[in-house]
Amino acid sequence: MNDMQLLRPDVTTDNTDNQAPMRRHQILGPPTLLLIGPDGHERRGERIIGELSADEFLARLAQAKQRN
Repeated sequence: MNDMQLLRPDVTTDNTDNQAPMRRHQILGPPTLLLIGPDGHERRGERIIGELSADEFLARLAQAKQRN
């Protein structure tokens, strides 16, 4: 993950400031992980909603990297 940048916005508080980006990205709530490529576009097929195992997480990252 050395070539990735982690952004972790805290949207746990239900307020207008948090609702706007969640609506824009069509996120129902946390935990949701968006994988966004260097082109600025989400790798929608690799979106992660809810919890998953470390192996599943690494597989999603590998899939997203292949699409770059």
